[in-house]
Amino acid sequence: MTPHHLLPTPDEPASAAQERAELEAQITHLRQVVHGRAVMDQAVGVLLALGRFTPAAGQEVLHAMSARTGLAPRQVARHLVTYASSGELPAPLREELERHIAAARSAGGAQGHPPL
Repeated sequence: MTPHHLLPTPDEPASAAQERAELEAQITHLRQVVHGRAVMDQAVGVLLALGRFTPAAGQEVLHAMSARTGLAPRQVARHLVTYASSGELPAPLREELERHIAAARSAGGAQGHPPL
């Protein structure tokens, strides 16, 4: 069923209503993309704080964690953002995170951070 606000008004041709519906669909999609991007950025921030990674390295770690766990990058990002406030992180992600932080420490980065 077409939402009431998408129906043509008596003085509006059906093509204008269709165009309005398409624009509203695009707006919805863009809002989802912006929200997803925000979660990814927040997750990189979590990685920066935990591992003292550079922003580029944080992005790489997020994608590496995704590849090694089989989770989509946005799923990993959601888990990392949740972890920042709850302390809960699924075991496979926790192991990957610890592995990346340990590797950064041995390479001279992430020094002085307490263990997870």
